[in-house]
Amino acid sequence: MKNVLLGAMVLAVSTTVAAQTTPNNKRATTAGPTDVTENSRYTYFQADFIPYQELDADNEDIDGLGGGFDASWHFWEHTYAFGRATFTDLDGDVQGSSVSSDVELYSAGLGFRQGIPEFEGTLDLYSEFSYEHGKLDDVGVDDNNLGDADGDGFGITAGARYLPVSRVEINPSVGYVDYGDNVDGVRFGVRTVVDLTGIFALTAGVDRIAFGNDIDLTTIRLGIRAYLGGDLPSLSGGGFTR
Repeated sequence: MKNVLLGAMVLAVSTTVAAQTTPNNKRATTAGPTDVTENSRYTYFQADFIPYQELDADNEDIDGLGGGFDASWHFWEHTYAFGRATFTDLDGDVQGSSVSSDVELYSAGLGFRQGIPEFEGTLDLYSEFSYEHGKLDDVGVDDNNLGDADGDGFGITAGARYLPVSRVEINPSVGYVDYGDNVDGVRFGVRTVVDLTGIFALTAGVDRIAFGNDIDLTTIRLGIRAYLGGDLPSLSGGGFTR
């Protein structure tokens, strides 16, 4: 039971690509997509609402909802730091028992981005290396309080940030997470970012962690993002420009 619930203690997610434009709406080629002063969209703060989270353990479902935040700081060339937190309240039936727990998930690490010149500022590839920590508060089984549990581990993620049209970004990702205590698996997801003003954006995404032994954690996220710093882009033409 403890290992089943421990599967809920992992999650992670990332951010926005930029494209150069000239005044006549033709993408510029004088500055490549790795030019931080023109294309950086990795400095932001995002607040998330989680309307649905499901932990499926051998066809026994635990459902919950909650919230969280996602912050990123692009501090040097192709490198950025990030921190994320998720808070959910899970409850449901597992093998005939009523199970409940408050879940806190934390992730922090470094990411490395690389623009693809052939896509003229509309595609970044990235990798992330993270420290993961999670805590279960007030784990309850039927009328019994089993106390708290926590764990530490690491995560590795690779993904893409693609700007198919102005204002819309698609962000698929896949990775591996090892949370200790024999809880590890493959995590994958996709997120859409819709830029509203060049500073504020709306996000929506779904991610899933397949832990093996028929244990899967699926999370739906809705968020609002604010881009920060001195390299905020305006919206024009086929992409984002400063």
